[in-house]
Amino acid sequence: MKFGLYPRLALAGIRKNKRLYIPYLLTCTGMAMMYYIIIFLQHNEMLDGMRGGTTASTILALGGWVVAIFACIFLFYTHSFLLRRRKNVYVYVPDSKPREYRLIAKFRVEPDSEVPAIDAGSLTLNPGDTVAVEVKKSLARHLAGREFTVSFPQSDHTYTIQASKHNDWHEFTVPAEEEQEAPV
Repeated sequence: MKFGLYPRLALAGIRKNKRLYIPYLLTCTGMAMMYYIIIFLQHNEMLDGMRGGTTASTILALGGWVVAIFACIFLFYTHSFLLRRRKNVYVYVPDSKPREYRLIAKFRVEPDSEVPAIDAGSLTLNPGDTVAVEVKKSLARHLAGREFTVSFPQSDHTYTIQASKHNDWHEFTVPAEEEQEAPV
């Protein structure tokens, strides 16, 4: 079976971040199952032949609305909880004025990941450009003393996050592509 580009990217992203997506997908599945069961029971033909069946059908209809409302609330809560766990990393380049920087990208990093890193390969940076990476203090506290990697197509830049009460700021130069030696 041949998938398009976007479904493959979506599945790759879900696989890489399964710790974030599995709770949300389980919540969605559970809420959909509860809603379907209530609506199925409401429209069941056996209720018509039972004594009090119309009352039960009406109560199940109201229950369907209640479950739908709680499902929306619960799904939004789960989504916001999962996004709050991810922390921000900003990438800057120098602006035309001295000591001023321009934001070029925002990344979200899971603080519990084994190897905290960002992939800056999609950014249009030239070898020799100066880049500044700012790790927000909420993430810097979790990653204090650990190595943080910024990946470029040419190579990776790794440094240690410093423990402090402020954001972690690190400047470096985009590495040049390593020239491979020609075999003799």
